[in-house]
Amino acid sequence: FSHADGINFHGFVQDAIVDDTYIQNTGDDIFAVWGSDFDTRGIVFQNSVAVDAGRAWQNHYGSCAAVYGAKEATFRNLSCFAPDQNTHDCYDGSNRGATCNGCLGIIKATFRADYSDSIFTFTGNKFYKLKRTERSGHQIYDFTNPQKIGRPEVCNQEWTRGGLHIDQDAKV
Repeated sequence: FSHADGINFHGFVQDAIVDDTYIQNTGDDIFAVWGSDFDTRGIVFQNSVAVDAGRAWQNHYGSCAAVYGAKEATFRNLSCFAPDQNTHDCYDGSNRGATCNGCLGIIKATFRADYSDSIFTFTGNKFYKLKRTERSGHQIYDFTNPQKIGRPEVCNQEWTRGGLHIDQDAKV
């Protein structure tokens, strides 16, 4: 268990790659960029698996991928296994709980985020419904025959000032 993000590039970070990684049961987002208004760019998360974002806090918060300000980031070939979207008691209740596994990736306008000249790429990602049971207080995951979840790949209901470009192939 992590009671925070799985991996979070925070501040002025450039040219960082996360490749071939498996992260599960975080307390918040799994793959995150928190660049605020810095010139954060060249961030790549690829060929990785994200399972049960927000589990440590009973899914009151968490997404497979999240951006809190940056100039450029790529999310490529990620497999995200997400629980049911928490629409009833998500800690960020705006937008029907989009930040509680409502999308594979979320773009947030908080923490001084500035997207006035930003580009984010989401390509080759898969978004699956998490199948799990609990035994003796332990989560037992079933990854056989994954089923698409039917939720958006990217949610951006907050940034409205223009300049943000999101490229996605939407094959989730």
